[in-house]
Amino acid sequence: MRSCEELNQTDYAKNDIENADKQETDVYEPFSNLDIASFVISWSGFALAFLTIAAGILSFMGFKEVKDLQKARNDVKQLQEKYDVEVGKIEALEVRSKEQLEILEKKFEDEAQSIMYATYYYSMGSDAYRRAKYREAIEYLKKSIKYFHKNTDAICLVGRAYSFIGRRDTSYEHYQHALEIDDNCAVAFRSLAAWYRYENPVVSLEYAKKAVDNEPENPEILNYYGQLLRDNSKLPEAMDIFLRSYSIKRLPDTCFFLSILYLAEDSYGRSRIYIQEAIDGYNNEDEFGVSKPVWKELAIWIQILVNTSKNDRFHNALTQLDNVKSEIDTDKTKRVVIGHIEFVLNSIKQKEDYINESKRRID
Repeated sequence: MRSCEELNQTDYAKNDIENADKQETDVYEPFSNLDIASFVISWSGFALAFLTIAAGILSFMGFKEVKDLQKARNDVKQLQEKYDVEVGKIEALEVRSKEQLEILEKKFEDEAQSIMYATYYYSMGSDAYRRAKYREAIEYLKKSIKYFHKNTDAICLVGRAYSFIGRRDTSYEHYQHALEIDDNCAVAFRSLAAWYRYENPVVSLEYAKKAVDNEPENPEILNYYGQLLRDNSKLPEAMDIFLRSYSIKRLPDTCFFLSILYLAEDSYGRSRIYIQEAIDGYNNEDEFGVSKPVWKELAIWIQILVNTSKNDRFHNALTQLDNVKSEIDTDKTKRVVIGHIEFVLNSIKQKEDYINESKRRID
């Protein structure tokens, strides 16, 4: 067994070891605290770096937003500039529109006044033409054309007036001028048909057919076509045309021509009916307008011939031709009248001597 001294030494040694361990532990505790600080510092640096990066990112994002805002502002500015430009255009357009409206208003007033004058002079010219005042008609109609340059009716009527005073070349020029304005001008075709009537009957008939094709419901044009068909011995076709014209409007001229054709067919009853209607029409100026008196006198001549109850009708008819002659105003009218007389007297088979005497009364 160990002695007490050895035990005491052992206890002292144990105590020394424990004290040494305690001292060792006391020595290293500050280093443990240092590790925590380092850790904190390290993480603080990391956190600072993170915050720096985050701040950078946020700063970048903020910069992008600023750029977006600047771009938006520039876009708005550009839109404003475009808007200002468009507003300027609209204002300029309003100014131009106002100016153009003022011009159009003035033009409309001028055109309305021109149409008014053109209509007035055309009416006066037409009236003078119907009264066989051809030179007066030409003056009025030319004034009408001055205000309305493309009035083909007025142009052709001037041509027809010139033809009655013997200026055939001038009349032809007017018809051609009307066709230059309107290449389907029915009135010009009808006028050319009259121009060629005695010079070239075939061409005349062709022009009359063109006129009818372009204005199939015009009684005056239909009547002239019917006359030419009659002159070319196409009596059934002529009758159809006159009846068609009569169904559109009962003009006295239409009744006059129907009476002649029925007389040629020995249908005296129908001839009397139509010639009386023609005379009534020539007397009724309010309904049919002013007609040349010569046609009324010629209608009376036909009425005398169809009145079979009078034995002396041929003598009376010769006497009536003196009245017809007194109303003839131009050589052209005389030629047309003689044509009607010859057709009627040949149709009822009168002797050549009587026909010649009838023509002599007119010449």
